[in-house]
Amino acid sequence: MKKTILVIVLFVTICLGCYYKSVQRNKKLIFDFAYEMVNVSIPINNVVSKHIECDKIGKAISVILISNFRKEYNKNPKKIYVYTYCEGLLNGTGKEIESPNKSQIYFVEFNDSLIIPVLLNNEAKIVAFSYGLKKGKENYLLRIDGIKEY
Repeated sequence: MKKTILVIVLFVTICLGCYYKSVQRNKKLIFDFAYEMVNVSIPINNVVSKHIECDKIGKAISVILISNFRKEYNKNPKKIYVYTYCEGLLNGTGKEIESPNKSQIYFVEFNDSLIIPVLLNNEAKIVAFSYGLKKGKENYLLRIDGIKEY
């Protein structure tokens, strides 16, 4: 009985450790994206090609959004923070977003007026980022990778 409990505890600990490591890796990737996004010395096209998976129309949208984010951030630059979906809701940074894969949503806080949601795919590439669009009663993210479903 003790061995069974020990095996279960060990298994749960390993699973939680793997999940934590994955979340921290994703946060680091998003932080790098956010830093490069507001860094005016890095061309916007380089940021898009390195961090974002998008189609032709999505690339144009990404370039426009990033240039607007840079302008807004430079009005009031502060330290950048990255939160998971649950952390963002708990600390009041994030807002409810309609998506079946909420574990892949992160919030990036640039300053008090600029907080954006970011959606990752399974390959840890950004497939949606925006202020969130109102569609009915729920908030949705605009996907830029050409896939119509969440």
